Amino acid sequence: MPLSFPSSPTVNQIYSSGSLSYKWTGNNWVKLSNAKINLSNSSSYANTGNPSNFVSSVDNLTGSVSIEFPSRVSGLTIVVDSSNNPKGYALKTIPNNWQINSSSLRGMQIGNGVTSIGSSSFYGCYNLSGSLVIPNSVTSIGDHAFALCYRLTGNLTIPNSITNIGNYVFDTCTGFTGSLNIPNSVTNIGNQAFGYCSGFSENLIIGNSVTNIGNSAFRDCSGFIGNLNIPNSVTSIGNYAFQNCGGFNGNLTIGNNVTSIGNYGFESCTGLTGDLNIPNSVTNIGNYAFYLCSGFTGNLTIGNGVTNIGSAAFYQCSGFTGNLTVGDSVTNIDSTAFYGCSGLLTASFYIAKTVVDANTPFTTSGLGYVRARASDGTTWLVI
Repeated sequence: MPLSFPSSPTVNQIYSSGSLSYKWTGNNWVKLSNAKINLSNSSSYANTGNPSNFVSSVDNLTGSVSIEFPSRVSGLTIVVDSSNNPKGYALKTIPNNWQINSSSLRGMQIGNGVTSIGSSSFYGCYNLSGSLVIPNSVTSIGDHAFALCYRLTGNLTIPNSITNIGNYVFDTCTGFTGSLNIPNSVTNIGNQAFGYCSGFSENLIIGNSVTNIGNSAFRDCSGFIGNLNIPNSVTSIGNYAFQNCGGFNGNLTIGNNVTSIGNYGFESCTGLTGDLNIPNSVTNIGNYAFYLCSGFTGNLTIGNGVTNIGSAAFYQCSGFTGNLTVGDSVTNIDSTAFYGCSGLLTASFYIAKTVVDANTPFTTSGLGYVRARASDGTTWLVI
């Protein structure tokens, strides 16, 4: 039976006849390789009220996957295996656990119109490769959605339709590179949302609507560079939030609404430099919060709201070369809090109540490796 191609095709128009499919390039019709599926004949997440066809093909020169489908099929997501054979598709909503631990999954295209990506939908798809494009229609990404998809590459763009980045969403996606911009629409960055994404190689920008940075949110994201700015909208920095982010090589600015810096919050961020100012809003500096942050230079100023400075909070922050000032609300300073801060010149702060035994003067075992003592019962000086 002869083929009856459309007489006035548009560029990239698909023509199908039987089991064969062709695409108009603008100059000629190119035959596409297999994989033609009628959505109305499948029971897998098909919208039978809007049946259509799609074709997928492999570029014989580059080997890249190309997926074609009619624009009228809004929110169509297609996944393919290493032979470019479709493994499944979803419409509008990508279900929870949809392709969880699918080792044969190689390619994916999330369609415009998708509104939700379910929890663990692509968890453990470690052979899924290429770039990840999340369309602006997506408003929700569930926990663990892309965790352990470490062969995904290129820049990751979070659309400004997202308000919440859940727990472990991109955990151990080590292939992402470039910068990461958290848009102003996002209010929460969940626990380990970007943990161990060590491939990022440029700046991290956190939008000015984020209120919470969860535990281990950016743990071991060692490739980020430049300044780290925590916006004024943030109230809590979780445990391990930026642990081992040693690539930052600029200043750290902590917004004036942060109330708590968690344990190990910035531990081993060795490249951060300049003065460090803890704002008056902070009440607690957790254990090991700035442990081994040896790159800070200049002054260390701890605001008037801080009541507790935890164990080894500034342990071996040996780069400080200026003064240590602690606000007048402090009620507890652990004896190892400033151990090894040998470059600090003077230390002065008021103790709101007794935090050390009268016969055992407060000791940093740092601050020039000398002891500090009470000269008038209220002011502590390096001697």
